[in-house]
Formats: sequence, structure tokens, C-alpha cells
Amino acid sequence: MSQVILQNGGETQRVEDTINVIVSFAGMEANTFVVPTGITITVNDNLGNERTIFVRMVKRSINLSKLDSANSISRLLSQNAIPIDEAIDKTKELMISGKKKYVQLSIAAGLSSGFFALMFGGMWIDFITVAVAGVIVQLISMSFKNENMFHFLISLAGSFIIALFSVTAIWFFGIGNAAAAIAGGMMPILPGLAMVNAISDTINGNLVSANARGSEAALVAVALALGVSVVLSVYMPEMGTTPAQVPFGYVCCFLALIAFCVLFHVPKKGIILCAAIGTLGYAVFNMISPGNANLGYFSAAVLIALCAEASARIIKMPVTIFLISAVIPIVPGLGLFYTMMHVVQNEYLQALQTGAQAMINLAMIAVGFSLVSFAFKLLSSKYDKGVS
Repeated sequence: MSQVILQNGGETQRVEDTINVIVSFAGMEANTFVVPTGITITVNDNLGNERTIFVRMVKRSINLSKLDSANSISRLLSQNAIPIDEAIDKTKELMISGKKKYVQLSIAAGLSSGFFALMFGGMWIDFITVAVAGVIVQLISMSFKNENMFHFLISLAGSFIIALFSVTAIWFFGIGNAAAAIAGGMMPILPGLAMVNAISDTINGNLVSANARGSEAALVAVALALGVSVVLSVYMPEMGTTPAQVPFGYVCCFLALIAFCVLFHVPKKGIILCAAIGTLGYAVFNMISPGNANLGYFSAAVLIALCAEASARIIKMPVTIFLISAVIPIVPGLGLFYTMMHVVQNEYLQALQTGAQAMINLAMIAVGFSLVSFAFKLLSSKYDKGVS
């Protein structure tokens, strides 16, 4: 069960908590060590015997529907609502890869990229161009994953295709916003979420996992920057993004998040709510960030986390699903991308400034998430004690 959670987008802290709950239910104790690519569990029974199990994560993706199902099985098991044999059978079913929905996921990726491009101030020609590029990138990505292709190469190919389509459309039609198109097209493949998880792992004391996630995010950012740089070295259109006017920008954000939720397999009962929370967080960010960017990121993160924690308890879904989906519009993945762009173009001073600001913004998001999570856990603990 912990393997399913880690393979499909769950954070290391959730994996460790799930293991401890299940082992405690069995009347035993466990020491766990979880990193993004593996799980090590040492179980101690009542007789003093120890058994150590190691599971390596060969393939990882984001399938929030499987994450929700695994969480439901864990909750039912801890409540003694289902027998252990049934829980094992249900978990094995989750580990079997189902039929991939190439058309549905590709269309979702294209629409998400297109609406994000509009949100960043792009034109409708940018929407069409990036939507087509997003479909192609998603198809290639899914094909590469079947061949165990390294994520670096997938990101490199994806960013090259997105930049090529964006720049070619501007060159051919004479209109468009290259920066908005490229930024929107890369939203589904940006490593901003991995960086947020890395900082969250650092705050939670999972330093090895934090270093692993941070290194992976940096490599992906380098690949994205290299792919775009190759195209821009041939033809450099005017760059610069201006967010779309209100309320059109918020409508685009909402629609982009709906498509994004489909792409990441968010359960149907949570898609609209995830998109609404993300749009609300983006609105708060836009209102506060012009005066103080750091406060804008922190305030938006706190609001998203509060809504996510409340929603998770109301409709019985892991809070991770809401956080992953709703935080996308404010994650400064573009900042990390621009940092690597400056590096490959030998603009080291700009890279240092952009990178430092991106890390501060990521830290604000992670701190906002962590404070709300800590507050809810504290309240839940006090409530449980009061009830007992």
C-alpha cells in the first residue's frame, strides 16, 4: 500500500504515516526509511523478532486516483472495517497498470497548456499552438515512459517541441506571445511541485528525500532550459508575460486546472473543488503579490492549505490531492526554469538573482503548507483526546 502511495505522487511523510498506522493495527512496531525511489521497513513483533523489507520504485508517476484508493483502504483497515485479506487484494489491484487513456490524457494536457498560456496573457493563436504542442508532448511522454526513458530526455524533448511550435507560429503568422505560449505549454511538465515537496521534506526532517527531489527538479529544469535555448538560439522573438485581465484570467485558470486534474487522474468528485481552490489561491496571490511577492506566495499557500484540509475531511480524500492540484498556478516553476535559462546563456548574475527568488518563493509556499498542516494535526489530536 505504501508502494502505491509513493509511486503515484504521495509525499514521503504520508508514506511513513501509512506504514505506521498499518503496522500498529497489526500490533507491531516498525522503523521506516522512505526516499522517492525506495522504501525500507523493519518490523518488530511481540516476540522480539525483526524482519526488514526493501522495495525499490522503478516507475513513478502522478495518479491521484490510485493515491485516493490506497488512502481509503488504509483508513478502512485502521478502522477494522475490512479484513486484512481483502485489503491486500484491493492493494494488488491498484498495483496493476490499467489501460492508458492516451486520447483523454493528451487532450487534457493540450487544454491545460492552452488555458495556462491564456492565463499568462497569450493570444488565442497561442492557445491553439500550445494546445497542439501539449497533445504531442503528452503522447511522446507516455510512449517514452513505456520504454523506461529517463525523465531528463522526456523534459528535453517536450520543451523543444513547445518552444518550436510557439516560435514557428509567431514567425509564420506574425502575431502571438512567445513567453506566454512557452510558459503555458510547460506548466504540466515544470518541476515546481517537486521543489515544493523537497522543501516540505526538509521542514519535516526528511533530508535525504529532500535532496533527491531537489536534484531531480534541478535536472528537469536544466533539460527544459536546454530544449528552449536550442530553439531561441535560432530565432528570438520578443519575450515577456503579462497576466490576462480579470476575470478572464481566473476563468482560464479554472479551466486549466480542470484539465490538469484530468491529466493527473484526480477522482471525479474532487475535480471541480480542486480547480476552485486553485483559482481562489491564484486570485489571492494576484491581489497581494504586487505589493509583496513573498507575502503573496505565503498567503495563497495558507489559503490553499486551509481549503485543502477542510475539503479532505468533508469528502474523505487525501489532502495531498488538493494540494498538488490547487498549488499549480502559484508554484514558481517558471522561476527555476528561467534560472537555468540564464545559466545555459552564461548570464550567471541573473541566474543567481532569479534562482534565489524562486527558492524564497518555494519556501514561502512550503512554510504556509506546513503551518496549516501542523495546526490541523494539533487540533485533531486535541479533539481526539477530548472525545476519548
